[in-house]
Amino acid sequence: MASQAEAFHTMAAESKAAAGHPTSGHGPDPYRLRPLPFEDIYLFRKRIDNSGVVRLADASNRRRCLGDIFFAIFLIFVFWAAYFPALYATHAGYKLSRLRADRERILAEMASLEAREARLRSPERLREAAPALELTEPTPSEMVFLNPPNAPSDKPAVAWNSGAK
Repeated sequence: MASQAEAFHTMAAESKAAAGHPTSGHGPDPYRLRPLPFEDIYLFRKRIDNSGVVRLADASNRRRCLGDIFFAIFLIFVFWAAYFPALYATHAGYKLSRLRADRERILAEMASLEAREARLRSPERLREAAPALELTEPTPSEMVFLNPPNAPSDKPAVAWNSGAK
């Protein structure tokens, strides 16, 4: 079995003999270049203009494309329906933890506000703030009792401000 180089050399020699090249018995000419592979092949490129060609509409191709589109939409809907409960549960869990944190924050704020209110309403604080606000204790003649002990209980007592006009 001949190697590829030998086969190529043999084919090149046969093509030269067919073309009328003189062969001498002395061997190959040392100044002659060896033949290049595929030097006898001529490539021609022709420009083709398909601008005037119109493609015919294929109804089955359109139906197949629409079927693929609807199938993809159906798959998206199925995946969405499958994962929606898990996504909703995760979202609800985040919301629940946020609400618990808000509840704890509000309870802490409410406790601090109740403590501040108790501090502000304490009698000691009122006694300290009264001189600055020019408050004095009322005299017994300025006091009005809404439910005196000897009044009948079926009639509620009404207090009137006698100084108002």
